[in-house]
Amino acid sequence: MPAVIHDHPPPGRSAAPGASENARLREGHATGDEFTGHSSAINLVRATLKRVANTGSRVLISGPAGAGKEVAARLLQSWRPRADEGFVTVNSA
Repeated sequence: MPAVIHDHPPPGRSAAPGASENARLREGHATGDEFTGHSSAINLVRATLKRVANTGSRVLISGPAGAGKEVAARLLQSWRPRADEGFVTVNSA
């Protein structure tokens, strides 16, 4: 079972903005369509992921740091017929 990281502020201090969002993402509970925006480029990525999700094929997602590769991978996994099965992230940096 993967380790779960929870963000807790120090005593007497409130949580930093975005702390709950960070904790939710660390726990792997991203829900819904996590891509923001409706540009033609984002719409193309969504359409491609949806098309690939039904094939059962292995997928390699590449791009520069911070491009949203893991978000895309989690979204793809959520659309697959086997979405309830395991999901492993690999950081090859």
